[in-house]
Amino acid sequence: MIGDLITMFGFIVGILGLIATLVGTHLAYISFVNPLKRFNKYLEKADNWERFIGIESHLYYYRYKKYPSFQLVIDWDRAIVENFREEWINDALYPDKTNNASYYVRLEANGMLLDKELFVSLDGH
Repeated sequence: MIGDLITMFGFIVGILGLIATLVGTHLAYISFVNPLKRFNKYLEKADNWERFIGIESHLYYYRYKKYPSFQLVIDWDRAIVENFREEWINDALYPDKTNNASYYVRLEANGMLLDKELFVSLDGH
């Protein structure tokens, strides 16, 4: 009877250990091996981000509230293309053909560049 109880207890501890190992492996993967997956998960809710005002006024920082090491950075002084024109801009009621620019938005984690996205600014932002 006591031997069966010890065997059952060992079995339960073994199953719990296996589950904990699988969960820990998954958390280590998304935390350390692939932070871009974690970043994309954080981008799903805009309410979890806050604007951080830094020293330089041309840099906009948006950081994740819970983990502030995840940041979106926009450098307004580094336009990729300025005053460009597209065909679809001419269809608007008041087409602005002089204040258009494109910028890269950097996705950073712990100060390391993970990815960048090209954003288009129309009508002077």
